[in-house]
Amino acid sequence: MKQYDIFNSYGVNITGDIHKIRGIECQDAFRSYICEDRVVLAVADGLGSVKHAKEGAGLAVQSAINMFTSSALTAEYITSNPSSMVEMLFNYLKEKMANFSTSIGCQPQDLSSTLLIVVITRDHTLTFQLGDGNIIKVTDRGAELLPFISPKNAPSNSTYSTANIFEESFSQYTVSVEKNDAPFYILCTDGAQITFEKNPISACLDLKTIFQVYPQDISNELLTDLATLISNGDDTTIAIAGKLCKNFIQLLPKEEQAKIFGVKNIASRKSKKTLRRRMKIYSICYRPQTVSNIKKKVHLPYKRIKYILYLLSSQGLITKLDSGLYIQSHFAT
Repeated sequence: MKQYDIFNSYGVNITGDIHKIRGIECQDAFRSYICEDRVVLAVADGLGSVKHAKEGAGLAVQSAINMFTSSALTAEYITSNPSSMVEMLFNYLKEKMANFSTSIGCQPQDLSSTLLIVVITRDHTLTFQLGDGNIIKVTDRGAELLPFISPKNAPSNSTYSTANIFEESFSQYTVSVEKNDAPFYILCTDGAQITFEKNPISACLDLKTIFQVYPQDISNELLTDLATLISNGDDTTIAIAGKLCKNFIQLLPKEEQAKIFGVKNIASRKSKKTLRRRMKIYSICYRPQTVSNIKKKVHLPYKRIKYILYLLSSQGLITKLDSGLYIQSHFAT
């Protein structure tokens, strides 16, 4: 995966109404990281029954990111050895939880949380789940909820967590590796779990559209609204990792396109021509481009191209890199 391959990952979390009333901070956490040959996304839900749920969730996701982005582990090794990865993860987590609990004067179990992880590489995707929540794979064909393990003969709100990894021979987790098939994954905590389990295809395809069609600042806004809408009163996190469209704005209605590109009176012939030119230049920049390369493809004067790039940059659609190349802003990471 090259630096500008079209993968992205982000998410939102909101504090549940119950915690707001009690003056408790959000106890969910998520982290994502895009490096040269992989994308890693981790989500955790700190158990409300423990003393340091927020810190535990944060520690869990940061530990997952640190381990799966280590330069000592190649992407091929990670997806070829899922069982070894889980063993390494548990050992790493136990060490981090033990050290942190000692530093704040508590037990490691006081940092308990669930943990969901997706690692997307060029050819394969690894998924891991410990505890409740959902990992959902979404393709153009629909949505698939990946299975997870719940405690048997236990209250409905009980779940496995990072506290269980200290038990000898603990194996109540799921891990799998599969070949990439237009990889797009949604991870959510149990605050949103019921919604996705009731109607996964509709909910997930809506999120896929949000992720692939809209710029990231708008997507975050929409995700926050969605998380607020579907929350069951608990803290709610929705995080996404997947592939973006090269020309995602072309999927929008003409009126929305005109608004994004700052074109008025879309009914006139001149405005339509202006919109086409701006969209053409924007779409070319899904990978870093020089002005000369753009000129070869749009057949416009150099000064006109520079002016359009200036307009797109001022609207936050295009970013000029330190190298002098131009690229769509959501790929300029």
